[in-house]
Parts: sequence; C-alpha cells; structure tokens
Amino acid sequence: MKETFYFAHDYNAHDDNKLKKIIRKHGAEGFGIYWYLIELLYQETGAWYLPKDYEDYALDLRTESERIRSVVEDFGLFESDGTNFWNNRVDEQIKARIEKSKKASKSAKLRWKKGAKAKDKVDEGMRTHSEGTSVGNAKKGKEKKGKKKKEEDITSSATAEPTPKEIAISFFESPDKRTELAQFISEQKNIPLIACTKEIESFASYWTELNPSGKKQRWEAQKFFDLRKRIGTWFKRANFEMKQDIIF
Repeated sequence: MKETFYFAHDYNAHDDNKLKKIIRKHGAEGFGIYWYLIELLYQETGAWYLPKDYEDYALDLRTESERIRSVVEDFGLFESDGTNFWNNRVDEQIKARIEKSKKASKSAKLRWKKGAKAKDKVDEGMRTHSEGTSVGNAKKGKEKKGKKKKEEDITSSATAEPTPKEIAISFFESPDKRTELAQFISEQKNIPLIACTKEIESFASYWTELNPSGKKQRWEAQKFFDLRKRIGTWFKRANFEMKQDIIF
C-alpha cells in the first residue's frame, strides 16, 4: 500500500502576489491547476520533479494544455531544466520530512539498545539466581539458559550487518531510501540533485522490471546483486565521476 503524507498549505496562500497574478489571468481554474501540480510533486517522493507533459495534465483536469504551461512557466512559481519542472518549497519540505524521519529512526534505535541492555541485566540476575538453586531446579535453569541463548541469537541477528539481498529490498521498496541516496551523491560528488534523482529512479525502474513469468524482478534473477557496486557502475556509465563503492 502506498504511503500517504500531508503537506502544509498556508491558509492565506491566495494572497501571494504570484498566485494573485495566476488568478487574474486564469481565474479560479488557474489557482486549482497550481495546487494540483503541487500535490503531484509531493506524490513524486522519489523524484521531486515532473515532466512537462502538459497535455496529460490537461486531460486529467479537463482543461487546455496551454493553460497548464502558463501556470508552470509564466509566474515564477516553478523551476525548470527544459524537460522537467519542480518547486523549491516542495523540495525543502520533503528534505525536512526526510531529516525528521532520520532523527526518529535514530532515536528508536537508541531506545532499543537501552532496552536490550536492561533486559540483559535482568537475564543475568535470573541466571545467577538459578545457579544457586537446588539440583531439583537444574532442569529449569537449563531451560532459562536455552531461552536466554535463543534471545541472544535473535538480538545478534537484529544487529548484524544487513545482507546484500536485504539492502536491495530496502532500497527498491523505499522511495525515501532512494531520495536519501540521491541527496548523498549530489552533495558528495557535486552533481545536481535533479540529475542524481533521475538516474536513481531510472536505475530502480530498470532493475525492478519483472521477468516474463512475472514472479521475479530483474535484480532477483541475478546470482549475486551488490547494490553499492551496481549503482556505482550505473553512474559511471552515465558519465558521472564517482567511486563504485557507495556507503548508505
């Protein structure tokens, strides 16, 4: 199921000078077109931009493509590279949401570690007490040790380095993961964010294509799939200078 988010909509947005110009030229329809496009940009979490397919948007809204073009290009509310367009405020808010998600994830990990340490202390106390009991309770003590070992195995598994398959699944199933990686590459390699995002999404689209039977994605059919090296190779072929090994 696709994740659903909300975004802040200023109650006095209609008083913005640029939006006033849209309203004066295109009426309420122009105002509606603007917010329709903003909603689409927020839905494109992994990309943050939209292609200039004005006729498609016009078909959805039952309006003229020239009116869509005008809203995008004539009032300074969107940025463009000639092929795609985006809104800087949308970019900033999505970045803020990702940063907030990172902090929440970090806090959750810290709480988990503290809880695990506290549990270890309790288990250790129980083990010590068990060792001092009579022979008649020896069997019970062994059961507790077995249970503790099982729990330790589970904890060890949870904190172990993820396997290449786990990394790939997490990456392909999470738009936020792909967005974070695009940001990382953009900042580390001084490549425009929109270009990084476009390549990351193209990479994901290529490797998640289903095989003829529809049971496996292309990456799953590989004998070995190291996501870090595959992305490095992909960017090299796209004429970007970067190392093959990427740290997530």
